[in-house]
Amino acid sequence: LADGRDATNALSSLCLEAVDALRLKEPTLTVRYHPGIDRAFWRAVCDAVRRGASIGIYNDPVVITSLQNLGFSLSEARGYVHYGCCNPHLPGWEPQLREYQHSLVKCLELALHNGRDPYPARPPGPDNELRYHSPGCAVDEVYAGPPTGEAEDLRTFADLLRAVKTQIAHDVARAVAVKRRYYAEDYLAHRPFCFESVLVHDCLARGRDANHGGARSVHHNQYAGGLATVADALVALKKAVYEEGRLTLRELREALADNFAGREILRQRLLNRYPKFGNDDDEVDAIAAEIAECFCREVLKYRDPVVGACWPGIYTYHRFKRIGFLSGATPDGRLAGTPTSENQGPAPGRDRLGPTATLRSLAKLPLHLTPSGGQTLTLHPTLCSGPDGTQHLGDLIETYFSLGGQHLQINLVSAETLRSAQQDPEQYRGLVVRVTGYSAYFVSLDRQSQDLLIAAAEH
Repeated sequence: LADGRDATNALSSLCLEAVDALRLKEPTLTVRYHPGIDRAFWRAVCDAVRRGASIGIYNDPVVITSLQNLGFSLSEARGYVHYGCCNPHLPGWEPQLREYQHSLVKCLELALHNGRDPYPARPPGPDNELRYHSPGCAVDEVYAGPPTGEAEDLRTFADLLRAVKTQIAHDVARAVAVKRRYYAEDYLAHRPFCFESVLVHDCLARGRDANHGGARSVHHNQYAGGLATVADALVALKKAVYEEGRLTLRELREALADNFAGREILRQRLLNRYPKFGNDDDEVDAIAAEIAECFCREVLKYRDPVVGACWPGIYTYHRFKRIGFLSGATPDGRLAGTPTSENQGPAPGRDRLGPTATLRSLAKLPLHLTPSGGQTLTLHPTLCSGPDGTQHLGDLIETYFSLGGQHLQINLVSAETLRSAQQDPEQYRGLVVRVTGYSAYFVSLDRQSQDLLIAAAEH
């Protein structure tokens, strides 16, 4: 409630019981956790998740603090809800969802090549937002970012890090400019009125559409994609090039350009010998936090009269696959065209020390700067089985939130079950899983998404 009291009531329990009993992928149930939450309700939530219910859980102290940092009062911030998947907003005060996806992986590539794109975007697909080129450039234009130094100019790791941050700043500014033109020349120009305006406060009093000055607040989500992949790549560069001197930056660039052809020993070293985000390693986690904070601070600079106030998010939705498809090989050992890290989490298969280590890495990110984002945690059902299983799951979530974690959605399912569902979908039509930020029937997902879920369940 606006005064900070817990709002759990009889309807809360009815909604939870319905979701638990029906196991439908929609409507999506979101639970806002806070330390004063009704304990009986909280235990029921954890028990439902333990038995397979699909629920997203958000940490109120972190989300509310981030909204206050965006300029909202405490009482206003306490009134947030989620629309879309992992997108908070203030109901009744804002128009519909606005969003843009950035690729931090592409920013790294540009930094390694003095602003040139070494892996130009393929012909536009269904996600046209992921064309990483300056406004007005042709699709096959190579030069996509500001010059930040050739390989020989990046003499220290600090030089490289500055180059990456410069590319991030440029990409954020470019995206705001692209969206400004889109809204001014297309979206707003052809939509003088939208029906939702009658549901938004102040529109009637002001006599204006929600998108034309009627709404009190308008914001635009700017999402960072591939954070963990970039952190893993940067720590590998720091070690292999700048500390150990195993090869020069130019030599590593050549190996990436060849997709590690004939350099498998090098790729395995990059993949396995250096720290990876998601294992509670302070060195790589600090790099991830620094890159995340850079992105958030850059986004927060923009309060555009057309685009709206820009809100940062560490989030990808399904676009982490598209980001990977448009990116070449990276210094963490990832091959060209393969998926990058998803949302706030580690790159696929890189978290090797269990869920507690993964959650400790996530909690080091500057999540107080962003209300948007999400993390899917896949656990084997045996971890929460037995008479104390519900308590164990609840303790895991609450410990993560006490460390500063923002969001969790949990899949408690075995790889064996998922493989069976993949092979015999007719027998598993009702199997619901959490994906990126929403619930989905496993058998309805594309093969790549299914394989990624199976891989997460296997380790």
